Parts: sequence; C-alpha cells; structure tokens
Amino acid sequence: MGGLFNEEPTVQIRRVASTESPQKQHQLPPKADTSGTERLIENLAIYGSPLINAATELLGILVTIKRQGAPIDINRFRQKLLYAIDAFRLRGLHLDYHPSVIEKSCFVLCAAFDEAVLYTTWGERARWENHSLLSKVFSQRDGGEAFFVLLDKGSQQPNKLVDFIELQYVLLALGFKGRFRHEDESQLHDITARAYGLIRHYRSESPFPVPQTPTLIEGKRPWLMISMGKVLGLACLVLASGYGFTEYWYNSRVQPLLAQFSAIDMSDVLRKQQ
Repeated sequence: MGGLFNEEPTVQIRRVASTESPQKQHQLPPKADTSGTERLIENLAIYGSPLINAATELLGILVTIKRQGAPIDINRFRQKLLYAIDAFRLRGLHLDYHPSVIEKSCFVLCAAFDEAVLYTTWGERARWENHSLLSKVFSQRDGGEAFFVLLDKGSQQPNKLVDFIELQYVLLALGFKGRFRHEDESQLHDITARAYGLIRHYRSESPFPVPQTPTLIEGKRPWLMISMGKVLGLACLVLASGYGFTEYWYNSRVQPLLAQFSAIDMSDVLRKQQ
C-alpha cells in the first residue's frame, strides 16, 4: 500500500484562466445536450475542481443510496454502478490528471458506494460484501483501510493532489467512515478537519453570486365584489333615471304636438264630407 502514489511521477495540474470578459461569458448561452440527464450532468461545471465535476453523476447517486428502497434487480443495479464508474474513468482520462489519480479516485468512489450499500437493510440482505464494487474493479476488499492510506499519501503532496483530497473530503462529508465506523469518531473528525484545512489553503474563497431580483410588473388592484344591496340600489337608480328621462321627453316633445292637434278646427272638414 506504500506505493499508492509513487508508481509514476505525479504531474502538477496547471489550469489556464479564461481570457474572455465576464460580459461575453454571460452573453453566451450554455451549450447543453438535453437528450438525456446523464449527458446533461456531464457538461456541468459547478465546482472549481474538474475531478469533482467529472464525479457529479456518481455523487448524485451516492447521496440517494441511504434513502432509496431495495432495487428490483440488485445485479442490474450493481452493473449500472460499474458502468458509471467506468464512464467516470473515461472522462477523467481527458482531464489534466495523472492516470494514477483517476484510478485512485475510482477506488475511493467504489469504497464509498460499497459502504453506503452495505449498511442498508437491502444491501446487507443481498450480502453486497461478496460482490462489492472494489472486488469487481480492483480485486480488493479493504476499502475502509485503504481510503485513509490514500488520503494520508495525498496529504503529503497537497499542492499537486488538492483535487483528489477534495474528492475524499466530499465523500467523508457524505458519511463515509471506513475503519472508523465502529471506533471513536473523534479521530475521524480530526482527519476530516485536516483535509478541509489543506483544501482551504489551496483554494481561493469565491463568494456565492448574489441573485438579482427581477423587475416585477406592477399589478392592478382587483375589482371588489359588489354586495346585493348595492346592486339593487344601482338598479333602482337606473330605473328612476329612465323614468325621469321619459317624463321629460313626454312633457317637452309629445304634449306640444298633442296641443297643436287639438287646436285644429275640424268643422270645415266634416261639412265638406256631408
């Protein structure tokens, strides 16, 4: 186990900062393939560590292990995890990491999955330890011990392996305990705190973006419901107004016409008819 990180010389990671202006980056829409969630997750770049970005899909599955029920087919579930580990390895080979870093990352991820499944009722019932991911991929079963050996070896070269240490820290934060599961957890807390201290030393603290409040359209006050009494009062007012208008029209227009007709002398007309 002493040669976990000295099989080949470790290549220091060098990343080139983006030269695009923030305004230009903001204007360009993100290119995402919406044909499937798996490929969509692959294009995410949320964290400062490309290694954790590559492991996003696996970490998303890991956090659901304790809450999900027993898979319908445990063998098929195991095979899906193996496919996901293999996909992570392929993605990692295209990053600026030494192949041994990717292999050790696969190792610690397998160890975390094995422990998470093994300590569920359905994992224990299916005797997951007899067909664990570590035994399938690395032909090993001592993941709980080797995890912390890898962390100790990586901590000796934090400037080169800070991303790997951060991945292990995330797994510890998600509940991995390894050989400390049945022991005093104070030592585990100390190990986790030291890993966090190393990460903070090599990570610049970036504040979370403050969300901008969108401009809201000013809404109009809704109409109030009119009571039945007001409706009846309004109806009476309309009827009274109509009655008053008809009376005025009758007195001003119709009555003068009737008076003119009454004033006509009809005697000459009757005399001619006789």
